Amino acid sequence: MPPPPPAFGGQIEQLRVGEAITEVVALPGSASDADATQEVVTFETGRLAKQCDGSVVVTVGALSMFATVVRGRPPAIPYEDGGVPLTVEYREPPSARGEFYGRNLRRREGGPPTEREVLVGRAVDRCLRPLFPKNVKEEIQVTITAVSDDGGRDTLPFAVMAASAAMHLSNIPWNGPVGASTVAVVKDDAIMAFPRLPSCYHGDDFQSYADELSPNRAANPEHNPAAMIVSYGGFANSALMIEASSLGRESGGVPDDVVVKALELAASTSGEMIDVQQRLAERIGRAKVRSLAPSLPSKLMVETAEAKVRSGLHMVYSDGSLSKAARNEGVRAVKRKFLQAVQNEEIYMATAMGKSTADVNIKEDMPSLKARLDDAAAAFEKVHRRTVRDMLLGNVDGSTSVPTRVDGRDAHELRALHVEAPVGFGEDRVVVGGGGAHGSSLFMRGETQVVGNATLVFQPRRNEAEAAAMMAASGDGLFTRRMRKRAVEHSMHRAHRDALIASAQAVSGVDSLSTAASTIQENAEELYAPLHGLPSTAGELVLQYNFPPYCTNEIGRVGTTGRREMGHGNLAERALASLMPVPYATDDHMSLPVPSSDSLGVDVVPVPSPLFPFAVRVSANVMSSNGSSSMAAVCAGSLALADAGVPMPSGHCAGISIGLVMEEGEDDDMADDAVLDFGDESSGSQRQPKQDNATAERRYQILVDIQGLEDGMGDMDYKVAGTASGITAIQLDVKPQMGVPVHILGEALRGFARPTLDTILQKMNATCQPANDAHASQARRKAHAPMAGRVVIPRTAVPRLIGPNGSRARLIEAESGAKLRVRLDGNVDIVGSGERSYERAKRLVTRVLNGGLDKDALYMGIVTHVAEYAAFVKILRLLGNEMHENETRDELPSDAFTSCGGVEGMVHITEVSDEKLASIDEVLRVNQLVRTRSLGCDDMGNVLLSLKGLEPLHAPAASSSDERQIGYE
Repeated sequence: MPPPPPAFGGQIEQLRVGEAITEVVALPGSASDADATQEVVTFETGRLAKQCDGSVVVTVGALSMFATVVRGRPPAIPYEDGGVPLTVEYREPPSARGEFYGRNLRRREGGPPTEREVLVGRAVDRCLRPLFPKNVKEEIQVTITAVSDDGGRDTLPFAVMAASAAMHLSNIPWNGPVGASTVAVVKDDAIMAFPRLPSCYHGDDFQSYADELSPNRAANPEHNPAAMIVSYGGFANSALMIEASSLGRESGGVPDDVVVKALELAASTSGEMIDVQQRLAERIGRAKVRSLAPSLPSKLMVETAEAKVRSGLHMVYSDGSLSKAARNEGVRAVKRKFLQAVQNEEIYMATAMGKSTADVNIKEDMPSLKARLDDAAAAFEKVHRRTVRDMLLGNVDGSTSVPTRVDGRDAHELRALHVEAPVGFGEDRVVVGGGGAHGSSLFMRGETQVVGNATLVFQPRRNEAEAAAMMAASGDGLFTRRMRKRAVEHSMHRAHRDALIASAQAVSGVDSLSTAASTIQENAEELYAPLHGLPSTAGELVLQYNFPPYCTNEIGRVGTTGRREMGHGNLAERALASLMPVPYATDDHMSLPVPSSDSLGVDVVPVPSPLFPFAVRVSANVMSSNGSSSMAAVCAGSLALADAGVPMPSGHCAGISIGLVMEEGEDDDMADDAVLDFGDESSGSQRQPKQDNATAERRYQILVDIQGLEDGMGDMDYKVAGTASGITAIQLDVKPQMGVPVHILGEALRGFARPTLDTILQKMNATCQPANDAHASQARRKAHAPMAGRVVIPRTAVPRLIGPNGSRARLIEAESGAKLRVRLDGNVDIVGSGERSYERAKRLVTRVLNGGLDKDALYMGIVTHVAEYAAFVKILRLLGNEMHENETRDELPSDAFTSCGGVEGMVHITEVSDEKLASIDEVLRVNQLVRTRSLGCDDMGNVLLSLKGLEPLHAPAASSSDERQIGYE
C-alpha cells in the first residue's frame, strides 16, 4: 500500500480579518429623562471591505449602516459637464429588518433600487457633492447598506454620517466631514433630536380610547405622535441638505417659528457628530491626494473672457422682455463669437511663427487648438456665472446698485400667476375629465406650467404581506412610515372622539368632559368598530410627477421615471399628504346612547362614520418648465384635489422656491482646490476642515420664485410648501462648500417664503375653494367620481341581505358595480364607482329588504289566494311608467331583485279599499289581475301590498287560462 502522506510540518495560520478601529460619541437627545440610558454612536473601520479607499460601519442600538467609498481612474475622455462624477447607491434590504416578501420578490435585494433607496441616495449625494473640488474628474462611487434596522430610528442621518466618515478616511480630495441629524416636532410644538419610536410600539393596531384619554400620555413626548420630521445634513451653523415633511391628517402643517427652531436644533446636534469623524481620521492618518485632472480655466483666459464677453452677456440679461428661449439663444451667440475669436487668434499666432494660412496643419495643430478652445469654454462659463451673480447682487461696473434679475423682477417679486380648476379647452371650454378624470387643474407661474389630475379609488384592506411590500416600495422608510401611521391614527382617534363628545354635549347637555368620556369608554368597543372596518388605504395620497423632455424644448427618452422625477414627486406628495382628510364625519343614522339631562333616561346622538374611504392619486404633468416645477406641482395637485371633491379642512397648499446669491471670497471663484489644505502625503498628516468665519460678513441676496438660470447660477434652492397655517414640506439644495447659514434659512422662511405663499394661496382660493367636510365634498364631486354612503337596515334583515354564503351581497355588487360592507349592527356602507353606481346599489339593498320590490312603486300582479283577512298577490312586473329615473328597461336588475322572480305579497283587508269591507271576496277573485303598491316588509320579512286608490286592470277571471294568456312578462 502507498506510504502515508508526510505530516504537515507547520502550524496552520488563522486568517486575520483585521483590527477594528472605533470611535464613540454620545447621541444627542437620546436620554429624555434622568433615568434613561445615554445611547452612543459607534464609528468602526478597518474590519470590513479593507480593499476600498474607505469603509465605515456606524452603529446605534440595533441600527447599523455600512458605507464604502471607491475612486476610479481618470476617464480617457474628460467630463465636459463641469460636475463631479459622483454616484451614491443606498440599499435597504428586507433582510436587515428580518422580513421576507415571498418567492416572487426574492430578487429585490439585488434588483433595481426602490423609491425609498433612491431618495436616501439623493439626500446623501446632496450632502457630499458640494464639498468636492470642481476639478475632480475621477469617478467616485459611494455605496451604503443597511445591515440591521429595527425601524426605531430614521436611517437617513446615519447613512449620511457613514458616507461622510468613509469619504473622510479615504485619500480622495474632499472638504468634509459633515454631520447629520433628525428632529421631530411633537405635541405642543416640543422638539426632539434623534427621535426614537417606543419599544412598545411595533404593531399595527389602533390605540384604545382609554390610552387616548389618559392624562399621563402627555408626560412623555416620545409617546406622542410627531407633527413633523426634519432630516438635516451639514455643519453646526450651516446646512447642506434639508428634508422636512409634516405628518398626520388635516394638520395644516407646523408653524413657521417652530420650523425655524427645529432647524436650529438640527444644526447644533449635527455639529456634535463631526468631531468624532475627525478623531477617527487622525487615528488612520491617510493624506489627501490631488486630482489628476487639469484645472480649467486658466487665469489669463478668464481675464480675456472678462474683457470680451461680459458686456454682451450684460446686454442680453438686461432685457427683461426676452423669453427663456430667446435669452438662451442670445447667450449662445455671445459664446460662439468668443470661441470663434479664440480660434482665429490661434490661427493668427500660427501664421506669425512663419506659417502661412494655407500651410497651417490642422492635424498637427488640432490638439493644442482643442485644448485652447476647452480653456476658452471653461472661462466663458466662469465669466457667465460671475456676470449673472454680480447682477443679482447689484455689483455692476465695480459699484453697488439695485439687484437686477434677468426677467426684470424685483428680488421679492413673484412671477405672473394663472390658475384654472377644472381645466377646459376649445371654444366651449369643455372640461377635461367629463367622463374620466375626477379632478383637473392648471397652474402657471411665469413660463412654468403644470397640469394636475386627481383620481379617487376605493381599495380593500391590505394584508400584512401587501403592506410590507408597499412600504418597501414607498418613499418613506420603516421609521417614517411608522411615525406617519401613528400620526394618522392619532388624528383619526381625536376626530372620532371629539365628534362623539360634541354630539353627546349637544344632545344631552352634558357639560363635563369626564362624564362624556366615561360614556364613550363604556361603548368604546362598539363605537370604535368603524375604525377597524375602514380600508387601510383610506385617505392615502400617491402623487406621480412627470417631467417629459418637451417641457424644456428638448428631445429625450419618454416613459422612464428618473431619480430626479422620483425626488420631486416625493416632495410634492409629502407636501400634500397632510391635507388629506380624516375619513370621518357625523352620520345621523348611527347613534350613541348617552345620559340624558332630564329624567327620561338616555338620549340618542349621532356618531362619526366613514364617509371618505378613498385613496387618491394625483398626476402632475409638467407642460413647460423654467424653474420650480416641483412647487408648481404642489399647487396644481392641491387644486386638482379640491376639484375632485376631496375634503381639505386645512385649506389649499402652495409651494415656492427661494434662491440665494452670496458674495464669494477671493479663493472661492478662481482656485477650486485652494480651500483644501493638503498635508504632506509622505508624512501622513491629516488636513483640518476649513472653517469660514466670514460668512456673516458677506453680502447676500435672497430671491423669491427663482428661474432655472437663477437656480443654476445661484447658491441655494430652498423649496418651501405650506398652507395658511403652517409648513408641510421643505427641501434644501445648496452649492457652496461652506453651506448656507441657518439664520439665512430662517430669514428666507419668515420674510420671503411666507408672504409669497399667502399670495399664491389667495389666488388659488379665489379660483377653487376646497370643501371643509365630507358632506360638502360629496355634493361637489362629479357624477362619475366614486361616492360613499350608508344605509341602515334592521338587524333581523342582515342575514336576508347577505344571503347564503354571501351570494345576495355579491350579486348586488355585480349588478351595481359598487362595494358593500355589511355589519351585524345593521349598518351597510356602500361605495360606488360613481353616483349612478352608488344609487343603484342603494336601491338594490332597499329592494332586498322589501322582498325585491321598490317601496311605494306600482306593480301588476295576479291574485293567487283569497283568505278571510287578506289576499295574496303574485307580482308579475313593474309597471312601465313607474321605472326609476334614468333607468331604461334594459338596465333593470336581474331576476334576483325584481318581480320576475315571482315575489308574493299580502294585501290586508284594510288595504284593499278605502271603504270598509265585510269580505275580500266582494272585490277580489283568484287569478284576477290587479294594480298594487308596495308597502315594504314587516319585521318578519313578509311583503306588504296595498290596493287603495288604484283602479283594477280587469274583471275577475273565470279560469286559469287567463294567466296563460297574459304571461309573466
